[in-house]
Amino acid sequence: MRIFGIFDLFCGYWRVEVPAEKAERMINAVFRAGIPHGEFRRLPDGTLTFKMSRKGMRELRYIIDKSGFVGYSLYRGGLPFIIRRYRARVGFFVGAALFLAVSYLSTLFIWRVEVVSDTTLNKTAVESNLEKLGVRPGAFIPSCDFWALSAEYLTTFDDCAWLSINMNGTVAEVELRERLPPDDKVSRVPCNVVAAEGGVIDSFVISSGRGYVTPGVVVKKGDLLVSGVIEDLQGSYRLVGAEAEIYAEIERTVTVEAPFTRIEREFTGREEVSRTLIFFGLEFELPFGEGSHGEGWEETRDRASPVLPDGKPLPCGIETVTRREFTEREVPVSPEEARAEAEARLDRAIADQLPGVRVLSVIKEINETDTGVVATARVRCICDIAEKREIISEVQTGE
Repeated sequence: MRIFGIFDLFCGYWRVEVPAEKAERMINAVFRAGIPHGEFRRLPDGTLTFKMSRKGMRELRYIIDKSGFVGYSLYRGGLPFIIRRYRARVGFFVGAALFLAVSYLSTLFIWRVEVVSDTTLNKTAVESNLEKLGVRPGAFIPSCDFWALSAEYLTTFDDCAWLSINMNGTVAEVELRERLPPDDKVSRVPCNVVAAEGGVIDSFVISSGRGYVTPGVVVKKGDLLVSGVIEDLQGSYRLVGAEAEIYAEIERTVTVEAPFTRIEREFTGREEVSRTLIFFGLEFELPFGEGSHGEGWEETRDRASPVLPDGKPLPCGIETVTRREFTEREVPVSPEEARAEAEARLDRAIADQLPGVRVLSVIKEINETDTGVVATARVRCICDIAEKREIISEVQTGE
């Protein structure tokens, strides 16, 4: 039935409706003339309906006109009748042709690049790298050699061990396997482990090498902690890459300053807006908001793109750039505000300079100077002080 429905849509059809009192006469006329027909139906009020082709309708009209049959209704449908109805409207057909052409051409371009593999890599960074190689929304699919582009990616960037680009409709799906860092637990270069800074040894873990350290011992910068020179049972020596984690109690000093002045921005009220039409990676500047923009302008960007029902954005949209003019002036800061700012900066500096360490105690000292407030913290903490140092001198293996 669906096939016949498609045939009727493209070739056109007629639907005839005959009142109940004249239905028998119409049926006899159709069967007597052998006119192809179908979909006979009886409506609740007894009206008879059936469908026939355009050729069959011409034969039925001849019979009806000859016999003087009246009281029936005709309805036509299908593409030929639609074209005839709008044949004087050239814009309708031009628009339809353009729609079909654009629909076809759009399948020849990449609409979206999507990393489908489950990975810890930054997918936005991977897509940005692919864009540098030409795999981006708007790229012409027939001109893309995805096998060569995948190989070029692996030789250009070092974040993936394997990468493949496959087209799924107009979406470039990227499958990848991230490159694992080399296992450097055992160094291949003969080296010792020395103290990167002085402190009191708290604990240690030695993976390879001969240890010369015990908990509670005070060491200074450069002291040998683990040796890469190993003596075996026969009295011979060999060189290895010493590996160890040496945790020691150390003291660090962190200093920050908050001045008695700060820079504030004041917007003048002058604002300029420019818009860019983005279509398949191409950008077209729209003639709005012209002007020069040097220093003293704050710029914000906002991109609006239509989205599909599943939330995926289409490769088109309008990017709006808003620029606001401002001036800067220096304003005074009270000692109380400067002190609070210095303490906040000191806390942030401790977190930034001592990431991942175990803090034992923090002694803060805050002083005022002529230009601002200076905050200093002496931080006692436990951190890894191991530092590798390559063995470059020749070791005698015997007398």
